[in-house]
Amino acid sequence: MSVIQALKPAWYRTILFGLAILLYGNSCWNRYALDDALVITENVYVQQGVKGIPSLLANEGFAGFFKVKKNLVDGGRYRPLSLVTFAVEHQFFGNNPHISHGINTLLFALLSLLLYGCFQRVLCVLGHVEASHGMAFWAALLFTVHPVHTEVVANIKGRDELLSVLFLCASFKVLIGEVTPLKWWRLALSAFLFFLALLSKEHAVMLVPLLAVVFMMQQERRPVRTTMVQIGALALVLAGYLYLRGKALGGVQAGALPELMNDPYLWAAHGEKLPTVVYILWRYLKLLLLPHPLTYDYYPFHIPYQSWSSFGVWLSMGIYVALVGFLLWSIRKHRVVGFGLAWYLITLLPMTNLLVNIGSFMNERFLFLPSAGAMLALAYGVWQFLKWRRKTVVAVVLGVVIVVFSCKTFIRNMQWKDNYTLFTHDVRVSEGSAKANCTAGGALYERALATTIPNERDSLFRQSLHYLNCAVAIYPEYVDALLLLGNVYYEYQRDISSAGRCYRKILERSPGYELAFSNYKKVAMRHNQPLEKRDGLRYLYALQPTDFDLNYELGITYGKILGNNDSALVYLRKAVDLRPGSHSALRDLGVAYALGGQYSASLPCFVRADSLQPNNRENLINLGMTYHNLGETRLAMDCFKRAEMLDKPVK
Repeated sequence: MSVIQALKPAWYRTILFGLAILLYGNSCWNRYALDDALVITENVYVQQGVKGIPSLLANEGFAGFFKVKKNLVDGGRYRPLSLVTFAVEHQFFGNNPHISHGINTLLFALLSLLLYGCFQRVLCVLGHVEASHGMAFWAALLFTVHPVHTEVVANIKGRDELLSVLFLCASFKVLIGEVTPLKWWRLALSAFLFFLALLSKEHAVMLVPLLAVVFMMQQERRPVRTTMVQIGALALVLAGYLYLRGKALGGVQAGALPELMNDPYLWAAHGEKLPTVVYILWRYLKLLLLPHPLTYDYYPFHIPYQSWSSFGVWLSMGIYVALVGFLLWSIRKHRVVGFGLAWYLITLLPMTNLLVNIGSFMNERFLFLPSAGAMLALAYGVWQFLKWRRKTVVAVVLGVVIVVFSCKTFIRNMQWKDNYTLFTHDVRVSEGSAKANCTAGGALYERALATTIPNERDSLFRQSLHYLNCAVAIYPEYVDALLLLGNVYYEYQRDISSAGRCYRKILERSPGYELAFSNYKKVAMRHNQPLEKRDGLRYLYALQPTDFDLNYELGITYGKILGNNDSALVYLRKAVDLRPGSHSALRDLGVAYALGGQYSASLPCFVRADSLQPNNRENLINLGMTYHNLGETRLAMDCFKRAEMLDKPVK
């Protein structure tokens, strides 16, 4: 261990960079997964390449996917920088996930180097100049190998976190390295880097309180003028960013209905939100110390609502009160630990749902920035043990931790291979989550449609039904799960009744949901039970009375199946009005009129149908019979002769 402590900074950097590449290099073979469709493959602005960059800069983050501005979570999302990088990649490489994963890996390796330099600068400012390189190395090493960061690096969408922390740390490093005299180029550089961090993700605003903490804790007195100028420059940058953000988010559409998957505390009873938030703080700390098991999904109800009677809530509160107390005590005696804890607590605060709704109970990626402070505090503690306690024991324990964390990281990257691998693996961890069950069911459904092996297909469909039913049991109004469940019922067992109930439940909550409407229309039109078919079609008709297919199918159902010619005429007339050029609708309306003895009304229908398809034998016979019933014998015979000619082979 003494050999490692004595290495030169260049070796520290080489080890960190090489280890980051080694641990995450296997992610380069992965494909797109999770939210990559949202930001890359189904984002219309990104798919335009560099031509889409102005739209990415001018719009809310989800606009390129939904085609409109939507306020899915509080405050909207304005994180254009990572989207711009995806657009540039698409311009040169198309949709190539391997290139994107490689760039994420490289960015993480650069971040490991930058964190080392940032920590080293902080340690010097806090009075640990001699040990700054060794201690900074251990902090950066722990950060690099920690498995909790796999979600950010192995998921291409996580580039917003990567870029934000990268530019935040770069700006921080520049700012704390300047005391006097004030160099304007360094001030401009730090402000520009801060602006890039904000464009990557909003939580870069935490740079300001981090600076305040390090300035307060630094060993040497800092000129007030330098501090005020630096804070002022950051404030101006923040104001500019907020102006751009406000313009981009202007006119954002609110969601039609509150959605549990975007507001995890929507169903929380009075007095449940705060204890749940406190309990989740313990879950974050547990992930830092014991990152197992890992999952991409912490949606309701992977973590159940908590009450003040829960032991876990009071345990978490006791631990965090102790951390805050230790932070205050360590401001003068153990500044590094104090600063590391302050970094962790300050940057974690926006991710707790206390200030704004973040759309989920928690996520592993939310620890990406806070964990850096925690690793610095932990590295300081390790360093002290190496100085004053049994070095061999500490070295062995630390070595085991690094090896175990590295192996966990390497293996976890492979679980991010694609949606099918990720979803079917993580649902076993997040079995209480409606979203995890829904996505697993969806992935199995898609795999079942793609296979041609009957036994495998049936097995995949059965598993899909299981997970989707679990999702609906957890969240009965879950639109995505109900839609997929309806699809599986139809594709697997042709269970039209069950499929229809799923679609109908969606439409009862969201009558304008087009995909549920079209799917329900499809299965209702193929129903083999006349009365159920009629009821389904009439339900859909009430939602969209101007839909041609519904009017036509209702006319056919009433006329040919139920024998209600009067009702058939009502719907068939409307179908013809909606689509005057439909040969089938004209033909069947003519037949309905004829069955009712209204030959003078049926005649124009058959004449128009004949003009559309003059060589249609069935139509010619209908037209001839109508002429015959009207006493037009010569015209009737002409129609029959034309029909007879169609039967004769061409010589």
